[in-house]
Amino acid sequence: MKRYVKIAVFFAIVFIISGYITMRIVVRGKEVSVPNLVKIEFNAAKELCNKNELYIKEIGSRYDADIPDGAVITQSPLPGDSIKTGRIIEVLVSRGTRTITVPDMADGTKDMRQVKVGLREAGLNVGVISKISSAKYPEDVIIAQMPPAGSVITKEQPVNLLVSAGAGTERYVTGDWKGRQFIRVRSLLR
Repeated sequence: MKRYVKIAVFFAIVFIISGYITMRIVVRGKEVSVPNLVKIEFNAAKELCNKNELYIKEIGSRYDADIPDGAVITQSPLPGDSIKTGRIIEVLVSRGTRTITVPDMADGTKDMRQVKVGLREAGLNVGVISKISSAKYPEDVIIAQMPPAGSVITKEQPVNLLVSAGAGTERYVTGDWKGRQFIRVRSLLR
């Protein structure tokens, strides 16, 4: 019986040691350096991960004016980190620059307050506001806009407005003619 106990103990020790060695080999695995995927198009990043025996997972997307549409913005783990093959790299993908279609604010019926609110609601900013006298449009009504309605612009671009100052006296800008001879000035103005 003692002999059977010795054999059983021997096989138990061999089993434990071989199990430990096998687990060390399996768990340790091959380690690779995480490639830099930032600013690389998602499908190209996927191929690069496959070459390194890694997987890639898109965890979301957002607008980013600095990163082209479809390219990686951030990743985890970071480039250069050592990880085991078969692991997942999580990435955030760019949706490109956010664009907005400019609404029609210069239809001759909207005043400045309405236009400012409308542009803010559309996600746009008011740019330069210029005023001009107009007998056709009441005071504070938008006469023209730049860029025109229907244009597709980035969120950062302003919309410039030409606003009616109402009917006023017509004014003309001329040069400074002081001290010049009348005949000479008259011939220049014709």
